[in-house]
Amino acid sequence: MYPRLNYFRLFLAWSVLAFHSNILIVPIAGMIAVWCFFFISGYLVCTILYGRYQNRHADFVVNRFLRIFPTYWFSLAMGIIMIKINPEAAIAFDSYFFYAPETLNGWMSNLFIFGLQPGSAVVTPAWSLAIELNWYVILFIGSMLPLRWLLLFLSANLILPFIIIYFSTEAIYVGGAGFAFALGALTYHARLTPPKFIQITALISLLITMFIAPIYLGLSAYESNSTGVNYSLLGSVVFIYLAFPWLIKTGKISYWSKLAGEISYPFFLVHMFAIRISMELFDLPRLGWDTLAVSTIISLLLSLLIVKFIENPVAILRKRIRERDNRLSV
Repeated sequence: MYPRLNYFRLFLAWSVLAFHSNILIVPIAGMIAVWCFFFISGYLVCTILYGRYQNRHADFVVNRFLRIFPTYWFSLAMGIIMIKINPEAAIAFDSYFFYAPETLNGWMSNLFIFGLQPGSAVVTPAWSLAIELNWYVILFIGSMLPLRWLLLFLSANLILPFIIIYFSTEAIYVGGAGFAFALGALTYHARLTPPKFIQITALISLLITMFIAPIYLGLSAYESNSTGVNYSLLGSVVFIYLAFPWLIKTGKISYWSKLAGEISYPFFLVHMFAIRISMELFDLPRLGWDTLAVSTIISLLLSLLIVKFIENPVAILRKRIRERDNRLSV
């Protein structure tokens, strides 16, 4: 339905890999990419809730479960196996990004995603899935309430990051992530369509904010609470908001666009495993251009396998659920 958005989602997933495999050269691109994912999810979940799944609450829950968990559980199993095979190498790789739960609560959080925080996930990016699932619940409940209540709540979340910045020295990366999700949801309910040159300019500005400005300004994810990082995150969401009409222009979905959309989620989940595989198989450094190149190839191969053997079979079930209401109405 949105061919450009499919390519863009894969680009965002690759940006997270680039961030983790060459953070000295791509200092905050991954952080911005995650917030862009939140924005996109806020919009897409609303299109589902108020579109095909309107008044089909159980089907919505099943659809989201099938979309998130089968691929996630496969990635989780991959991470557990890699840790168990060589736990010393896992810790040496990066103790923050390769976490092995030590408590029942830790294992339950990793199994069901809810409650995960950065540094507490076997699948490193899964903490962002926890935020997404929290917002799925919020938007799900909001879809059953008067719209003005939901819009008021979403609007209040646009203020939250500025409150955090003003009253706290904490980074807004996690605590203020609702800003991106809320703006994405609001975009569905009140979409702005600026002139095309503004859309293109905003998209270019987003790329500059991700890859060029952080180097020029000396920004770093290691100082994620800095003013520069905070406002780069906020600005990037505004840019994708302005560029979004261009990204969601409808058109025919080609084979390559469909494939890009399909592999973006597994690519996002397994990219840290691909980096470690690159290091162990090819004796590459933890950070570097060669690590980025090889781990990109490995991430693509793993993602293609996941799509073929997990996501495609699950997609058949999801399609049956989507079309169930149509069959019942015949």
